[in-house]
Amino acid sequence: MVRLHCNSVPEPYQFDSARFEYDVLRLVGDSYSTGELWSMDTNQVFIVNPLYQTFVRIMDMQATYYKDPNFVSSTIRGISNNEVYLSGLLIKEGQPGMKKWNGSYLEEYPIDLIFNKTTFINKSLIRSSSDMWLLCNNIIIRKQGSDFTTYELQDTISKMLFAFYDEAGIPSYVQSFVDIDTTNTIKIYKFYGTWQKVFESREHFFYYAYSEFSNNVCKRDISNVYLLNGSSFENFFSTDIIRLYRVQGFDGNNFMVNSFNSNGYFSLEWRKIQPGKFV
Repeated sequence: MVRLHCNSVPEPYQFDSARFEYDVLRLVGDSYSTGELWSMDTNQVFIVNPLYQTFVRIMDMQATYYKDPNFVSSTIRGISNNEVYLSGLLIKEGQPGMKKWNGSYLEEYPIDLIFNKTTFINKSLIRSSSDMWLLCNNIIIRKQGSDFTTYELQDTISKMLFAFYDEAGIPSYVQSFVDIDTTNTIKIYKFYGTWQKVFESREHFFYYAYSEFSNNVCKRDISNVYLLNGSSFENFFSTDIIRLYRVQGFDGNNFMVNSFNSNGYFSLEWRKIQPGKFV
């Protein structure tokens, strides 16, 4: 794991690599890329590793490992450093499971529902302990106070890429299915009293990549970034200077681009959009 400290950047900002100081912590084991990371800041970082049923808390660049052989935690969301929720599968029971980090230790967080077939949580949306969406492999669970409501997951075959609250606060999720002919089908759903599909596109698997960006869906190729606007994607920016690798951030004035320049070198760039200009 790498912790980054951004040095001050003089204005006007020029096209060059981001300026960082790095703290590097090597974690025990491998396959952390199969899980997720959540953090409010660099003081505490929380990671789940579903392959090894491991939860890692990093504080002051010191890692503490927690292992539960009966609990596979596939996703993690938090409200504060003292309220972090791990979601996944209780192996023996074959039922969705959750645990809560309370600032000192992991405590049980029961889900008062029983399903007839193996059900596990892929992604979660959590605003508070009484306001949660748990997106499972075959169903969607909503927790309101002590009440649980279930909704049908319309597509149980496609992979759940990510879930998010959009700019209006509407729960949303994105799925992907790759056919044998390398064609990728992308579906986006939003909750308007019922879960409704608002977007579907069938495209070549290698053309576009999708990720969450600023309470929205980001679609990119090697030189263009598009953001979802209603039921279609609109161009956010284009560049012929670099080849885009990944884009993440908070808004048009605060995001990061992982890229390759014309000489083939990898770089991390802080970017912002000015009217008609990518800088």
